[in-house]
Amino acid sequence: MSSKRKEIRKVSSAGPSGDAKAGGFRISTFFVVSLLVHAGFTVAAGFLVVQNIQTKRKLAFQEGPPVINATHRAIEHQVSMVQKLKTGGSPPQTRRIVANGIGSITLPEMPRMPSANLMTPSALPGMSGSGFGTGAGVGTALSPAMGMGSAGAAAGGGFSFFGFRGAAGSIVYVVDVSGSMIQGTKDRTSYEKLEQEVINSINALSPAMKFNIITFGSEAFVYQRTIVGATPMEKEKAIKWLKSYSPCLLLISGQTQGNDSMWVSVKGRRHNKTSSKMALSKAFEQGPDTIVFVSDGEPTDDQRDKVLWSVRELQEVRSKRAIINVFAYKADSGQFFMEKLAKDNGGKFTDIR
Repeated sequence: MSSKRKEIRKVSSAGPSGDAKAGGFRISTFFVVSLLVHAGFTVAAGFLVVQNIQTKRKLAFQEGPPVINATHRAIEHQVSMVQKLKTGGSPPQTRRIVANGIGSITLPEMPRMPSANLMTPSALPGMSGSGFGTGAGVGTALSPAMGMGSAGAAAGGGFSFFGFRGAAGSIVYVVDVSGSMIQGTKDRTSYEKLEQEVINSINALSPAMKFNIITFGSEAFVYQRTIVGATPMEKEKAIKWLKSYSPCLLLISGQTQGNDSMWVSVKGRRHNKTSSKMALSKAFEQGPDTIVFVSDGEPTDDQRDKVLWSVRELQEVRSKRAIINVFAYKADSGQFFMEKLAKDNGGKFTDIR
């Protein structure tokens, strides 16, 4: 009995332990195989996902339109133009009309300029460009007699006086009517030529311009208190006013020259002196851009240096300097004063004999 129990125990003890080892081996093998299978599926799935993403990226970056070379484009343009010329032809050219004879169409006559019978050889007329003179905005002069006109003055128009031409928007004529204008080497005829030159200059003014007249002898006399437009009616009135101040009105019939006794009478006193300073002062009150000053001698209302200094002060208070063109008309004296007056004020000096 005891021996049987021992065998049974051996068998029982040996059997279960061997099965346990065999079962444990089977369990570990299955686990490893399962793990490998899952790992394989995971790797395969990951590869498929990555491959799908890479494929989509490649599709997203598509190639742009082809770049056309500039040289190639120029060649295509030339070929296209050649084809158009072949199909359309060159544009028709205007035929030239040539005539050997004189045409029946003529240009209108140019307006007459004021006469210059008394101008000196140096005072030759000349004009070029859009205005008059050698100033800014004005063409190059053809003679030294051209004025110092500015672009602003040229916009108003121009004036002519004894052959001298200048640009001006507004102008004041300052005319000496002292008794000496018809004495000595001067007479009725010479003064009337001067008077006619002033009249011609006024009549030639553009309607866009403004003007005034000042006559001076013992004092200065002003046509209008302010400069006026150069209308035909105003010109006519001004000319009539100028003639009323002529020293020739004191000459009796047949008399050609004056004498000292004429200037002491009531009517002749206004011709007794040469008040240049007073006349220039009144001219500046008008505010013109150009002054034409005509006289035959030295000022008598002040010393010439003081007159020049007075004009200098009048210029300094202006925003734009006035140009003073000076004409010594058959002067017995005062040429130095008048030349300095023109030079100091940007104008031209002309000595008329």
